[in-house]
Amino acid sequence: MDWSIGAGADTITSYGYYVIGDPFVYLGVFFPENLREFSFHLLIFLRIWCVGISYIFFTRKFKISHQAGLLGAVMYTFSFFVIYNVKRHPFFIMPLILYPILCLGVEKILKKESGIIFSIVVAISSMVNFYFFYKLTILTFIYGSVRYLTLYGFKNIKHLFLTLCQCIIYYLIGLFIGSILFLPMVGGFLDASRHTGEITLNLIHYHISYYIVLIHNAFVPYSYLWSVGGLSIFSLFTIIFFMRTKKEKNFAAIISLLLGVFLLIPFFGSFMNGMSGPYNRFSFVIPFFIAIGSGQLLDARKKDLKIAKYLLIIFTLIYLIAAILENMYTFYLTPIIIGWAMWLLFSYEIKFSLFSNKISTIFIVLVMINMATNAMNLYYSYGNNSISDTVELNTSISKYKDLYGGLQKDLPKDEWYRVGVTSQDKEIRNQFIYHDLKGLSTYLSITNKYISNFAKEMDFSTYQIIQPLRNGLDDRRLMNYFLNVKYILTKKENENYLPVGYRVIKESTSNSNYILAKTEYSFPFAYTVDKIMFREHFSKLNPLEKEYILTQGAVLEDSISIPTKSFEKGLNSHFNRVEYSIKDNDLDTKKINGVNLI
Repeated sequence: MDWSIGAGADTITSYGYYVIGDPFVYLGVFFPENLREFSFHLLIFLRIWCVGISYIFFTRKFKISHQAGLLGAVMYTFSFFVIYNVKRHPFFIMPLILYPILCLGVEKILKKESGIIFSIVVAISSMVNFYFFYKLTILTFIYGSVRYLTLYGFKNIKHLFLTLCQCIIYYLIGLFIGSILFLPMVGGFLDASRHTGEITLNLIHYHISYYIVLIHNAFVPYSYLWSVGGLSIFSLFTIIFFMRTKKEKNFAAIISLLLGVFLLIPFFGSFMNGMSGPYNRFSFVIPFFIAIGSGQLLDARKKDLKIAKYLLIIFTLIYLIAAILENMYTFYLTPIIIGWAMWLLFSYEIKFSLFSNKISTIFIVLVMINMATNAMNLYYSYGNNSISDTVELNTSISKYKDLYGGLQKDLPKDEWYRVGVTSQDKEIRNQFIYHDLKGLSTYLSITNKYISNFAKEMDFSTYQIIQPLRNGLDDRRLMNYFLNVKYILTKKENENYLPVGYRVIKESTSNSNYILAKTEYSFPFAYTVDKIMFREHFSKLNPLEKEYILTQGAVLEDSISIPTKSFEKGLNSHFNRVEYSIKDNDLDTKKINGVNLI
């Protein structure tokens, strides 16, 4: 239990979604503190490098040329999911490293080789991130099923059953190895506020705008509902190639088609996301199979791809219109220009029957330029300008380290208390964790559901499912007292938002814009009570009444029977309900459905 994580939380549960099982994170301990931010960026590049290496390890199992492997590695390594998450969620890159090795493990089992690699990678996957492990399990099963079909067919049921059992055994061995982290993480998730619950959405089809955006995003770096776009324009030729490929080499085409169908129907997006919202994060594997097909195409370029010309014309018109409407010519026309250059190369080879390694190299260079410009279009100002969402280099740590002018250093070390903020301190997220202080504000994907339920019960206006107790608890006096908030750190301009009972005891010497406030009325961290109220009665009260009740005793579930004092009958003696009305002649009102609204 770590008491610096919000109101107190389990470390594995809180960080299991992020870094607990990520092996790259632990490499950061070898760097000195002054190189911490440098190491963060370096490890992102190391992850990206490992994506490419993982892909190459997989393709070595197949008879493709070195150039074909390199082309596919570039397309997969620098796919939109990667270049997007280097900024947003670097740990989301791990599944792209693990999936090719999982498929390699399945491939070995299907070909009567050792399943040790499969078990090892299953173990690593289960410890790295349980959320993506769920997706990886399903996606690996899809790969194994389709690959078995293309290798053996489903005619020999006995062979199919034995192979399936073998895969399951190796999978369970890996899962048992990884259970040391996997089980606590799953247990924490099942007890978290971020559960699936009941979802209200159309599971048959999306809004028409989604399908339009899906086409629009195919070759430009955009994403909608996490559906991966920004593919290399070479993928357009690969799709035509898929249609003309023999069955034994067609597993990449079949899986690409299957995953494409998944993108079209919300049910599959919801299912792949744990039966919650249809966020199509599973689509990170689509570039993997497109890359495999692209490598096969590079080695078999004699096929007639004339139909690709018409697809290029269609996308040229779409992106030309978009470029004119949005005034983003570089963004939209770059992939089209590269696409026509590729088509000219294909046409030249077919016309003169000149299929050389030099031309293969030109294709690889064009794909590299394509993927590089995709990344630039995502981050640069002439494109999506995603770089504007980031902070200046070498400033991120200082934003945590110099919390409120360093006033946190003046807090006592030998007392047990919590530190709070005001409702205006919206930038505070995980800074208290960094300083090992018992603050309430956190920003974590997995939060204890009981903390979340408490925040909703008390009707905090700032409540969010991953930030249940934040922004000073609405500056409510009794709530801050009740939750042991003895000190409040805030800006001087927010002094008027300090709850009653808190007085300023110090201003920052390095920056007079920050103050430290203290109260003598905060409750102890833990104490005993001899009064109770049952939830049936408690739930009928308003938030102000509820917070008063909590300062007087405990609230128990209705099913609990305990001999102790109850103050339910004396409640009315503390609260008087009065009639009131509000009048202000200066307010503008309008009547809607017979009701006057301000």
